[in-house]
Formats: sequence, C-alpha cells, structure tokens
Amino acid sequence: MRFIRRDAEGNLYACSQWCDILRLESAQPIAWYEDDYYAGVPAATVNRFGAGKVYYIGTYPGENYWLKLLGDIALDAGLEQFEELPEGVQVFKRTGENRELLFLLNLSRTAQNIRLDKNYRSALTGTLETGTVMLPPFAVQILQAVSGGRQ
Repeated sequence: MRFIRRDAEGNLYACSQWCDILRLESAQPIAWYEDDYYAGVPAATVNRFGAGKVYYIGTYPGENYWLKLLGDIALDAGLEQFEELPEGVQVFKRTGENRELLFLLNLSRTAQNIRLDKNYRSALTGTLETGTVMLPPFAVQILQAVSGGRQ
C-alpha cells in the first residue's frame, strides 16, 4: 500500500511499507499523511531534547524526502553542504590551525567530476586543482585550500 505525505511547504512525497499513527505529546509534526485513513495524521515529528533535537519518521519515505529532511537538518545545524555532488561521491571538510582539507571520495564505478569552490593543492600529488577535479572510479583525493588565489 502506498500513501502520499506532505511537508510544511506542501511538497508531496511517496511513502510505503508501514504508516505509524503518531500521538503527539511534546513533539511537533513536520510532515503529515495526505490520503486514505491516515489523512492529516502526523507522519514525522521533531522533539527538542536538551540542546538537541530528536526526529521520528513513522513511515518508509522515498529518497527525495530523506534528501530534503537531511538537507534541512544540516542547514539548521549550520553544517556546510556540497551542492550538486554526482551520485556516489562523498566530500568531507576538516579544518585546523591555518589550514583546510577537503577529502573527496568517489565510491562509484565511473569517473566523476566535482566542481571546486576555490583553489586547492593536492596533498597527495602537489598539483594545483582549480575549477573542476576529475576523480577516477573508487578514487580518493585530499585537497588543501590555497589561500590568496593561485599558487
């Protein structure tokens, strides 16, 4: 059985497999079921706990809902997001004393292009990387931010 749910902005998402009926006490709804018996019932909630938040998803939503929800959570937490990453690519940024490292991982079977927001020098090869970097299949690249433009 497949149900449709909506978030606070009115976007619709498919969900399936189960639909918990949630009874709210201190949690706030962030998505509601849209149709059938469940129409108007909360499908996902957020509850503050100490300095953090706890999310409960009462169904099995599609990937597009998870991308939206996790993107919103990251934005709320002040985490940097890397837009338009190709499928199978992961990016991690680590900062320390006077330096910033960008870890690029291509976990796919095909070469992937990643657009860079500034100039970097490869910590592995010493090569200056600007604009777009190409990662071969299953490759890793570690880049150090270059301050003050091209070097």
